[in-house]
Amino acid sequence: MSAVEAFLYREAALLDAWQLAEWLALWADDGRYIVPATDAPDGDPASTLALVADDMAQLRVRVEQLLAGRVHAEQPRSRTARAVTNVQVISATASELVVESVFVLHRFRAGKHETLAGRYQHRLTADPIKIRQKRVILANESVGSLSLLL
Repeated sequence: MSAVEAFLYREAALLDAWQLAEWLALWADDGRYIVPATDAPDGDPASTLALVADDMAQLRVRVEQLLAGRVHAEQPRSRTARAVTNVQVISATASELVVESVFVLHRFRAGKHETLAGRYQHRLTADPIKIRQKRVILANESVGSLSLLL
């Protein structure tokens, strides 16, 4: 298994375990977390509606709220199980890797089961590996609450 695959699997495991402070430690200081609208998957959040377009300050606040129980839609917390597969390094330089993968996320909350699927596009710093940008492109045409981190 490559270091990149191991990194993505660790990220998924931290999210499923709600180890969100540890998950934040995987991010570069200039990180961006983007979930574009489902009808504009390639849209630039600067000019196109996005479901989420967080810089690191916003992402830290999001994590703090989730961990403190201040997100109503996550009371009780969702239980998740995600699979990450088809990991491909699209490009690599001495300082940055662009990686694409496919994910399936099962979410269980309040007696309901929801499945989300799509593609991850990660821009990673090369050494050490850190997330500079994570773009989550959902395959679902519509989604319920995006109160959890994908």
